[in-house]
Amino acid sequence: MSRPPFASPALPDLERISLVRLLAIFFKIGSIGFGGGMAVIALMEREFVQKRKLLAVEEFLHGVGLGQILGSFAVNASFFIGGCSRGGRVP
Repeated sequence: MSRPPFASPALPDLERISLVRLLAIFFKIGSIGFGGGMAVIALMEREFVQKRKLLAVEEFLHGVGLGQILGSFAVNASFFIGGCSRGGRVP
C-alpha cells in the first residue's frame, strides 16, 4: 500500500523529541514568557528553530501564520510546533 502524496516521511529517531522533553520546553517558555503572544513566539522560535533545529524557518512561519488566522496565535502555533516535532510535516 503506497503512502498518499501529501504524507511526509517520518523523522529518524534521532530527530524526534520525546513528549516529556517537549512538555518541559513549553513549560519553560510559558514560565518565562511575559509580554504576550509575540514574546512567546520569539521564545519558541529561538528554542525550536535556532537552538534545536526541529523546524525550518519556513515551517515555523507557516505555523505562526496559521495560528494568527485561527485566533489565539501563540497557542495555535504551539500546537503546530508540537505536531511537527512529533513527525507531522507541512506538505
